Amino acid sequence: MITPAIDRMDDRMDAIFSAIKNDTVSLSGYVKKRSRLMHPSQQKPNDLKKGVLMLVSNGESQYSKSQGLIAKKGLHEFLLIGHLKVDSDKPSDVEKDELDMAENIKTFVRSGVPGMTLFLDSIQNSWQQEAPHGWLVVRLTAAPPGHSLT
Repeated sequence: MITPAIDRMDDRMDAIFSAIKNDTVSLSGYVKKRSRLMHPSQQKPNDLKKGVLMLVSNGESQYSKSQGLIAKKGLHEFLLIGHLKVDSDKPSDVEKDELDMAENIKTFVRSGVPGMTLFLDSIQNSWQQEAPHGWLVVRLTAAPPGHSLT
């Protein structure tokens, strides 16, 4: 089945966030938000215990230069930022939860979002520096699907 490509950045973010909110396999236990709070300490304590995922657009680039496709088929970079807090004095427990969150995000990315192709570019975590708080910054790219209607 051919899936129509999602061209607009706002529509793409809506589709990604909807997929994140409705994911019942890998991301079901997390609190999901479309607004970013800068530091885990700004989150609600109960939300941090579950883990918070925030979706943020970082813009689009590398548009097609082909005639008729100018300003189309760009690569949309976005971030999934994760915040969490553990009930432990061991910084390694923060890292464990961060790595669990990272693996869950990787599983989500592999499942895909209709209307685009997702690429996981990088994952950075806190290096245990802010224990008992932890965080992730996951860089992703959304591209037009391989077989799409444009």
